[in-house]
Amino acid sequence: MVERMQMIKKIFSRKGYTLIEILVAMSLFGTIMIIVGTSMANLYKIQRRQKALDSLYEESRFLAERVVKHIRNNTIDYSEYYLQARSLASRYGESPNDYENRFYSYVDAGGGTFKRYLNMGFFNTGADVSVANDNAADNALVDNYEQDELYLISGDGKTKTILKRMKNGIDDDESGGADDGSVNDTGLEYIFMGKMVTDDLDSDGVYDTWVAHPDYKTTDSQVDCAAAPYKIWLNLGANSHCMRFYSITPPLMEVKNLKFYISPLEDPRKAFAEDSKDIQIQPHVTIVLDTTLSSKKRIAMRGDLDSAISLQTTISSRVYNNVTFPPSF
Repeated sequence: MVERMQMIKKIFSRKGYTLIEILVAMSLFGTIMIIVGTSMANLYKIQRRQKALDSLYEESRFLAERVVKHIRNNTIDYSEYYLQARSLASRYGESPNDYENRFYSYVDAGGGTFKRYLNMGFFNTGADVSVANDNAADNALVDNYEQDELYLISGDGKTKTILKRMKNGIDDDESGGADDGSVNDTGLEYIFMGKMVTDDLDSDGVYDTWVAHPDYKTTDSQVDCAAAPYKIWLNLGANSHCMRFYSITPPLMEVKNLKFYISPLEDPRKAFAEDSKDIQIQPHVTIVLDTTLSSKKRIAMRGDLDSAISLQTTISSRVYNNVTFPPSF
């Protein structure tokens, strides 16, 4: 009995942890768990962001390669640039002979058109369109190397390709909505493509105009076409119709900047008499492309809005022949 009492007394005489010691231990454990949890969350966030950036880079390269393919398989459409730069066209593909006639013919005071034989290949930009006024220095066909839209034409002269950035169906950033890069910006900025083909409207065996490619032609009325995004009306009299632009941009991304730098500024196969080193080179295009994650992807990433990719590349056309209008059947 005495031994049992001594054992009980010994047990109850042992010292335990104090309340302060328990609180300190719990605080240390909680701090460690917070640090570990925060580190794991940041690591997961970094991995998710890097995965999104890798996907954005792959998609951006894919988009750039699509544009590169079109440039390689076509050449710069100098006729379209000429008409658009001088506001001589109310639609794409209008007045297809005007550019070529600047090199190979002139209009005299009586309104007659004559071919140039002795002075072919010189481009005349002045008011005096006589042969005597031909000047090799008159080579300002396109106002600037930098262009917002890319106009291409096939080697056989039968297909036009138009590439441009649009937001909500409107060219460039002219949408009137917020464009501050925030997740509340509802503008969808993509690269769109339109295609046109030659057509013989009067059925005389000679191509005389450009119309929408069958895959890009719609049945919309003129009113519906004008009100709809991504569409333009081609006014061709009885053959007027609507042409749609289609996005070639992957849905993961948006295009924040797109510039095309074309060179030379004249068709070297038409301006063959001009010996300027800036003209007598193979047509090529430099693309500057800035992409970012789409709004939905940025929202999913919970505020990582600085994810962006910038690409630049230069491509030479693989069309080496003189493209003329009208092309042969």
